[in-house]
Amino acid sequence: LDTNNEAELLFFGKKYNETQLPWYYLPMYIVVSTPLVTLLLCLAGLIFTIIYGVRAIKSVNSPSDIFTFHPSPFTIFSLGMLIILLVVPLCGIIFHLTYYNGWRHFYFLCLPISWLALEGVRFLLHFKQRLLQYGVAAMLCVSFVLSAVWILKDHPYQSIYLSPVFREKWIGKMDRDYWILSTTECMNYLLDNASETVLNVVDKYAFVEYTKIGLAPQQRERFHTMYH
Repeated sequence: LDTNNEAELLFFGKKYNETQLPWYYLPMYIVVSTPLVTLLLCLAGLIFTIIYGVRAIKSVNSPSDIFTFHPSPFTIFSLGMLIILLVVPLCGIIFHLTYYNGWRHFYFLCLPISWLALEGVRFLLHFKQRLLQYGVAAMLCVSFVLSAVWILKDHPYQSIYLSPVFREKWIGKMDRDYWILSTTECMNYLLDNASETVLNVVDKYAFVEYTKIGLAPQQRERFHTMYH
């Protein structure tokens, strides 16, 4: 075990101490692990929300009108989602927050990302151009199909999803299996294929110890863990 109880995280093929991650760790992890179509639509929704927000503020004729300015609840909610999506990652960067295996502590950002993506769809369809509408619909269908194929094909490893745009380049170069599902698969493989009565395994972060709990007693006893 590490003497300082600090783990090493794999990020873009390089190992970092969990307290010394680069400032772009959170935003880049969100980018590479979110479907590309969702990101593009979220960006469109973000831009349009800012534009309409600025226009709404400019529509106020005098400073005193601000106190009587009542935007729709829908607009307020969209602006709130925009603020959350921009401010939360910025706070993480400014205060040098410690992350563990991706952005799982920030999964609540899926809500503003999804909301602004829907806003992007709404604003794009508002242009009333048939070709644009068909294009948006086609992108959504392709994205849904690719995501569904991934879920069915790679079950139960849905949590290690990477966007197809980045998957080939960064697969195996980022920590993603926080729930150590692959450890269970590896241990079952050893139980089925290894002839040794005792299986000596190096268990630096106690992953094997955690996984052994779910094994039958006779299977559990075959593993001898060493901590280095």
